[in-house]
Amino acid sequence: MIWFAGNQQLILASVIRHLDHKNVLHDPHLKASIIQVATSLAVQIRIGRGLVEFGFVDDLCRHLRKSLQAFGEFVGEQELNSNILLQISIEECLLKFFKRVSDVRPLLDLMAITLENLPFGVLARASIGSLIILA
Repeated sequence: MIWFAGNQQLILASVIRHLDHKNVLHDPHLKASIIQVATSLAVQIRIGRGLVEFGFVDDLCRHLRKSLQAFGEFVGEQELNSNILLQISIEECLLKFFKRVSDVRPLLDLMAITLENLPFGVLARASIGSLIILA
């Protein structure tokens, strides 16, 4: 695969943004497949000394939060297994990307902002759960 300098993170962010497409939004198996592609991209990214773009991390955390939130709702066994597969895929993608990042200060800032704007109830538990996984 040919990578153009500086575009790796843009390509990864584009793949992650595809999770919000109307044909993908309600299919956890398809989301997990897309995230596995993103994980492969994250492994190949060359992170230099430049600024790391963490926008796609926020998107991944949002999808992780929604997946964790589904545990609080009554869902069938098949949906529960799909959500578990999605969570594992997201966690693996985040882990592979952050193993290659040397400066995690922007990530900690993102986590602090999320905690400052924390809602109440099930959404708060899901948000904290996603931040714990991210940490």
